[in-house]
Amino acid sequence: MDKIENFVLMFEVETPVISFGFLTLDAILAALIFQETDDLEMAHNNIPLARTDGVWHGSAAMFTPSFENGTAEFVRDIKMPELESGLWQHPKKTKHPLFVDKQRGDWKSEISAYETFSASQVRWFGRGDIETVINLLNRSLFFVGAKGRQGYGRVSNGTGLAEIIADDFSLEYKGSPARPIPLDVWDGWGKSKPARLAATAGAPPYFKTGRQLCAVPTTRFFRGA
Repeated sequence: MDKIENFVLMFEVETPVISFGFLTLDAILAALIFQETDDLEMAHNNIPLARTDGVWHGSAAMFTPSFENGTAEFVRDIKMPELESGLWQHPKKTKHPLFVDKQRGDWKSEISAYETFSASQVRWFGRGDIETVINLLNRSLFFVGAKGRQGYGRVSNGTGLAEIIADDFSLEYKGSPARPIPLDVWDGWGKSKPARLAATAGAPPYFKTGRQLCAVPTTRFFRGA
């Protein structure tokens, strides 16, 4: 990277969000790079962010909330091993697969319910190549969180804003971790005891990296500087 700067990114959110993880900026960027290149190694080695002690300078997603929560229901995918197990049936007159409750002998739709929340904006703090980061996001970021293909977490693509700021909030914000940081690294930086710990992955690829005890953000909502 030719120039490393501290920055904040902001995108408008158009639909309710379903999210279970931290949605860190490095994870988002890695996924978008892989989407464009189909190269897993490039996606996780060419993230345009600074890195300290193995931790990428990209905060977790911080949402400006509107405090309108809800639920979204989805029919569970039925995989072949389940179909072959004899527990799942698909009667001719029903649209969706149904679950056979062998103890009661009746039918049940297998529905998964997800909590949603409404947000007007999502932001990330970062330190790195701001131009490369915002160009990639404006080009390829269409949603944040889960069930994006079903319309959840849709962002205003191509209209994200990036601002250079004086301070680096990508790792720590208001005295708390701004993203998952391995506890031994957090302690090594001489930081005070974090308010929240969790067993989670501290670096991408998050689906492969083993879980470890991390200092993690206490909230996912942004309520002013």
